[in-house]
Amino acid sequence: MAKKDLEDKAEGKIDGIVSRDIINWIHKITGDNYKEIGKKLGLSESSASRIRYGDRAFTLCRLKQAEQVYNIPLPLIFLLATKKNSIPRSLRSQYDSMKEAISKMPEFGKYL
Repeated sequence: MAKKDLEDKAEGKIDGIVSRDIINWIHKITGDNYKEIGKKLGLSESSASRIRYGDRAFTLCRLKQAEQVYNIPLPLIFLLATKKNSIPRSLRSQYDSMKEAISKMPEFGKYL
């Protein structure tokens, strides 16, 4: 097992479904294939593939690396990659309001 993969096991992980949504969103907005995304984030091709299918989760370390590589603040990555149907109904109006505000920001609106 690669050293970086062992580090990932040692660190806290976030849910595989959230990680899947994030890697798929990165693929969608950048056009990078999953192998390229994995390489940029220091993951093996196998690890990136397992994240893509929700069988593995990103660590905070890898998410912070995504923030740096793609120049998008981590809270925005979470917000923009989150699918509306995974937001509780009681919070969807706030979710919509935040996305609308982001859409007016030239540097981030392009990611919606």
